[in-house]
Amino acid sequence: MHLLWAAGSTTGLNEAVIDESTSGSQVLDAVDVLFAAAAVAGVLLLAFRRGSALALRVPLALAWGGSGAMACWGGWMSIASLSNVDDIAHQPTAAMVLVYAVQMLVGTLVMTLGGYFLVERAAGIRPPAGLRA
Repeated sequence: MHLLWAAGSTTGLNEAVIDESTSGSQVLDAVDVLFAAAAVAGVLLLAFRRGSALALRVPLALAWGGSGAMACWGGWMSIASLSNVDDIAHQPTAAMVLVYAVQMLVGTLVMTLGGYFLVERAAGIRPPAGLRA
């Protein structure tokens, strides 16, 4: 949906957001798409890492930064969309609430899986009990 909104679509937006839409808001939606793409690229690079010459910190930074931005911005917008708004034109649509909630959940899921990956990787590097000093 952020890609559609960045391209100028008004699908799922409320009247106030449509009226107040500027090129800046479209750029913000495009940045949301870039963060999602960075998270996906980082996860794919981590998942299919066998024989990669790329340093581990690059896919970790992509996954961590992209998912963190998704989770935080989605969470912030979810909280903001739950606020009590008297003006019907400013109330978020169901599509907006759903997009923000999914964005927050996906970002949190990717961060959680990244933490799991790091724990598993650290467990695999430890020397056996008989070799520890």
